[in-house]
Amino acid sequence: MMNTYIVFGTIILIIIYWPYHLFLYPIFNHFKRQKKQQRIIKNGVPIEGEIIESQYIGNPQKNGRQRIQIIVAFNNFVGTRIQEKFRFFDAQPQQKRYEVGNSLKLSLSKDAIGDKKVSLVDARSQANFKTFAIFLALFFVSVYSLYTFIVQPLWVMGGQDLYTTIALFQNKTSITLIFWFTVAAFFLYFLFRYLKNASGMKGNRGDFKYYGKRSIGHITQYTGGNIRYNRKLQVRFDIAYTTDDGQKVNTSIEKFVSEFEIGRIHEMNHIDILYLPDNPQKVQLTEEPLFGNRLSGVTISRELHFLLFIFSLVIMIATFINVLWPLTQNLFFGISGLSLLYRVYLKV
Repeated sequence: MMNTYIVFGTIILIIIYWPYHLFLYPIFNHFKRQKKQQRIIKNGVPIEGEIIESQYIGNPQKNGRQRIQIIVAFNNFVGTRIQEKFRFFDAQPQQKRYEVGNSLKLSLSKDAIGDKKVSLVDARSQANFKTFAIFLALFFVSVYSLYTFIVQPLWVMGGQDLYTTIALFQNKTSITLIFWFTVAAFFLYFLFRYLKNASGMKGNRGDFKYYGKRSIGHITQYTGGNIRYNRKLQVRFDIAYTTDDGQKVNTSIEKFVSEFEIGRIHEMNHIDILYLPDNPQKVQLTEEPLFGNRLSGVTISRELHFLLFIFSLVIMIATFINVLWPLTQNLFFGISGLSLLYRVYLKV
């Protein structure tokens, strides 16, 4: 009976989660980020940054606004020069306020928007009510479709009794899929954590980016590992460096080295690092946190959510086809509708 409850709970979670995540969460997240941005501007430390890259995206809108992406260089909390990327709509592109070399007013705060602790003072995020209306419409359509084609027929088949309805979910195939997916999810979670640590990119990269100081670590020894990733070999470097206050520190850091670099690794005698002044033993490579070339957490998140969406469809199909054959026709229309809504969501 426990397996039946697990399958039933998983189906209910799928039905609740996806309409919310696809259509309501983006709206809530926008206002949440907007509120954090206002708090950063209000309570943050005013600083100046310099635009080092600027590019307009797409065509201007009817009201003259145009989306722009800029990269701004500025000093973090301890004076290290770092860079951050911003995307927003320029209300007056004809004034050329965001050309390379121009200065910008920024606000630096301990609060964060995602992994950013800095915000543009003059560029405020604005609500796109047309997009919000589309998302809300898609949400109500998805909820109506799920209720009409799945929830209501299930309730009728169960004689409008909760325990009888739950008993319909006795499905060995579904519980097996759920079990293996759980195992795979835990495996991927720890794998990504390990790869980040093995590549020298710590989970708290925001601390290094906004509180780290830059230094040069002199390599005293290196050891090749047995882990390969994307045609790169993990190498552990033992390094020694000196902090700004003259403290000498010995520590180590891992990095994935390309096949080309492997042949010249014996020529490497130093490596650029960031260290935390209050904990000098903790170091991190400079490439990611300083210049924004981080492992794309957003891309990975989208890919994992897409895989989760496919898994959800597989679970629902396996459950309903094997157990509730009379609902197959309704399920086909319901799943087709959800797939169509998901494709519309990706385009929006």
